[in-house]
Amino acid sequence: MSTPEKLRGRFGLAAAGLVVWVIWIVVLPAFASRPAMSKYLDRMDQAGIDASAMFYTELEMMPELIWRIEGRK
Repeated sequence: MSTPEKLRGRFGLAAAGLVVWVIWIVVLPAFASRPAMSKYLDRMDQAGIDASAMFYTELEMMPELIWRIEGRK
């Protein structure tokens, strides 16, 4: 691989990293502060839903919800 190709690859990687950084640091927080999204996030918190859970079965509310869905009260 020649030097210009290496530089182009490194520039592309840096540009992609910058795009991800801007989305993570600027766009997502701005989106989360919008009234509709803020309401939605508050509702999720009140329901005890952890958006960072890897699986829904990790949520504290899941056993009760499964019982309700399956008709076992």
